[in-house]
Amino acid sequence: MPGAWSTSTITQQGSPTVIGEPTAMSPGHTTGFYSGPWDCVGMSQTDFWTWVGASQTAPAGGTPNGIYYLDNNGIKQDQSGGWSFNGGDGDGFLYCDGDLNINGNFTFKGLIYVEGDLKVNGNCWILGGMVVKGKATVKIANGSAIILYSSEAIQQSLSKYGGNMRMLSWREF
Repeated sequence: MPGAWSTSTITQQGSPTVIGEPTAMSPGHTTGFYSGPWDCVGMSQTDFWTWVGASQTAPAGGTPNGIYYLDNNGIKQDQSGGWSFNGGDGDGFLYCDGDLNINGNFTFKGLIYVEGDLKVNGNCWILGGMVVKGKATVKIANGSAIILYSSEAIQQSLSKYGGNMRMLSWREF
């Protein structure tokens, strides 16, 4: 998978490192982007909305641990909300119908899907995956964003919180 894939241009400012296989960056693709978060988890649109349940305005306890659908007005995919996480450790599935700001030291295991823009002001470490549809740009300032794609981490996080994927066994070498 490319380290960064976008329907528009991809810019690098400061000293970011983008690594992917077969290519680090794949900009300018106007077709083929996900029609919604259900594509990422291999569900139909109807099954996805049933799975995530009713929208919430914020995660319980302030840290996203579990399956969360964050929406400010109940209108799906309108990119109008905005949420900030000021550090913390989370896991599971986080769907933000709007912008996401990550401040401080933030770690997450699982999948994050952002309909709006992403701004990172601190150090962000994600094991699993992150999809940002965006309206403008992804902005990383005064910190770093390390995103390590792992389908296994996504599967483990989803099954931990009642997802339709279950790990039956694993084998270590």
